[in-house]
Amino acid sequence: MAAPRNPEVDLLRSFALVGICIVNLPILALYDAPEPLREPTGLDEIVYFANVWLLEGKVFPLFAFMFGWGIVGQQAAALRDGQSFARRYARRLFGLLVLGVLHALFVYTGDILVLYALLGLLIWPFLGWSGQRLVRLALAMVPVAALAYVALGSLYLIEFGDMPEGPDIVTFMDAVAYRQIDWPITFSFVVLFNGPAAFAAFCLGLAGARAGLLQQDNPHYLWLRRKIIPITLAGLTLSLGYAIAEANLTPETPDWSAVAGMALGPLGALFLSTAYLVAIVELARRVHFPQAFVATGKSSLTTYVLQGLIGGVLVSGYGLGLGALMGSAGYLVTALAVCLATMLFARVWQIWFRRGPLEEVLRAITGSR
Repeated sequence: MAAPRNPEVDLLRSFALVGICIVNLPILALYDAPEPLREPTGLDEIVYFANVWLLEGKVFPLFAFMFGWGIVGQQAAALRDGQSFARRYARRLFGLLVLGVLHALFVYTGDILVLYALLGLLIWPFLGWSGQRLVRLALAMVPVAALAYVALGSLYLIEFGDMPEGPDIVTFMDAVAYRQIDWPITFSFVVLFNGPAAFAAFCLGLAGARAGLLQQDNPHYLWLRRKIIPITLAGLTLSLGYAIAEANLTPETPDWSAVAGMALGPLGALFLSTAYLVAIVELARRVHFPQAFVATGKSSLTTYVLQGLIGGVLVSGYGLGLGALMGSAGYLVTALAVCLATMLFARVWQIWFRRGPLEEVLRAITGSR
């Protein structure tokens, strides 16, 4: 008999997906949306800066942490069903890779599913490591992530800043054709921006699940809770430095100190995403969230893809073209509306079905019973 599912795990996934939608929607519109019809307002600048400061690069590690966490559940499920974990895990990664390629070509070139499939393969040799060794491995990846961010800043000044804008996207097939051309470049960005940080989060999630981090009175969690104020302050301070550095990263007036400041991004994310985890868990233990939040976490794969589908219809040139009418503030409101729509879908779907549609597809590929 399967162990009861911890709703806090699903709430963590759900909140991470809200942050991902807020970060991703303006990026999705970079190529698919028509040219803006108005200048950004002062509010837009504030919202954009807050997005970079508080969310960009901070919510993806939380989502990746839950991916690593889920590996432990997959191991337990394989043991319970009397199946080979290696076979199921390999098929699951293959399924994730296929879905990721389709997602990148037909929905959003900034897809992270392909990267997660590759990182899932990369972490395979370390699945037998102790929690302590996994934490050390994760911490060793932080300076690697910092160097990757510096590389991103350098590439932006040298190459990306001079890149021509994409073609006008009028039809859906226009978008698909352009994604095929653009995806290799975008994927290189995704690898640098999310790769080392996500791998570190995989390791921490794996270690956390094995240590029972979310169990009541877990000593590791209690330590994090006691240290929440300095953890939060460190995260806010380092992330503020990163946001300021990114704001000064302009090809027109190259500032190489801003490039060096990009290294603060993964350092701030380590602290701030940890603070978010503790805050969400504490909130979940005090507030009764609507079932839509839990349903979203249970259908995280479906929700992630659905966010891009709905967002594309709203902002793109092949859809309603609202991207041309919005600044950062408009994108924030639209992203929250998209999140609400996906949560309602997940809740209604859950009434009739146990799992989300893409979760069922991945489960069938995996060969789970």
